[in-house]
This record gives sequence, C-alpha cells and structure tokens, in this order.
Amino acid sequence: MSGFFVEIDDYLCKGCNICINKCPTKVFEPSTKVGGYGSFMPEVKNMDKCIGCNICVYFCPDFAIEVKKMEEVKGL
Repeated sequence: MSGFFVEIDDYLCKGCNICINKCPTKVFEPSTKVGGYGSFMPEVKNMDKCIGCNICVYFCPDFAIEVKKMEEVKGL
C-alpha cells in the first residue's frame, strides 16, 4: 500500500484530464463519473502507485486534487 492518499474534489474538477496525462505513475484513469461541472472527471484508480510527487496538484488548473501522507489522513 502507498504512503499517500489522493483525492479529487467532485465540485472543483472540470474534467480536463491533465492529471491523467501528467502523472508519472498512472494513478488516474478516465471514468464515467460526472462531477459538479457536468463533465466526466478522472478517477483515482491506482492510489498504491502514488509516490507523492504532487505533479498532479501542481498542474491541476482548478486546485481539485489533494495528496496527503497516509498518517495525516484520519480514519484510514
């Protein structure tokens, strides 16, 4: 299991899929889930592959992605 927890905010994500293209370890995949803007948003499919590089966070134009260390996430 990865040492990182990745979350996409349904209400901020516009479905640009930049995170899918930029992630070096392929954590994200396209999905049929519709976000708050009415577009298909990516899905965190391979969280165990996350290396905590935050490239997805830096490139997300909508500030919709959050990466935390597992020990910072309560309840997991």
